[in-house]
Amino acid sequence: NNFMHSVRDEYTLNKLKDIGIENVVNTSCPTTWELNSQQTNRVNGAANCLFTITDYMKDAKNDDLLLQTICDFFNERIYFFPQGNGDSEYIKSLDFFKKNKTKFTILNRTISEFEDCISNSNVDYIGTRLHAGINVLQLKKNALILAVDNRATEMAKDINLPVIDRRDFDSMRKWLKQEKIFKDIKIPTDNIKLWKEQFKK
Repeated sequence: NNFMHSVRDEYTLNKLKDIGIENVVNTSCPTTWELNSQQTNRVNGAANCLFTITDYMKDAKNDDLLLQTICDFFNERIYFFPQGNGDSEYIKSLDFFKKNKTKFTILNRTISEFEDCISNSNVDYIGTRLHAGINVLQLKKNALILAVDNRATEMAKDINLPVIDRRDFDSMRKWLKQEKIFKDIKIPTDNIKLWKEQFKK
């Protein structure tokens, strides 16, 4: 009761206030705090792509279309990072993958391999894994996050995170064509300062 609590989006803040919890501030997610003012439109697009899909939010029709769209725009290496336990099994079940296996490289499921791919392979990221996309942004690479639930959507509303609905292929293609569809990221620095300073007392 004596401390200010941090939440990562306005939606959560309002839900807490609705049930009487007032000592709360929206700081956004700490993983985004170093991204203030970062631009998120695709610039100097890479020839390679790193992508993710989500095994527990399956949408075979649109995930198939995602793979096809990626292959249409990237003409060199296409890497798949299986972040979740069932992601490798899921991608292998998709029709487009079955017919085009040789176009894809499946990475090992380790953070080191994920970060090595970002750092050393000149890739752009597209995918449904929110914090994979944030990690790519932290490493100053192009990233487009595809929302499969409200977490990414609500953070995007607050801080201009580069998020679109997974079914919004028009916006995806605009981003891939390097059209400007996003504003720069804007982190609530005053709220972060307020939350941090309570620990100095």
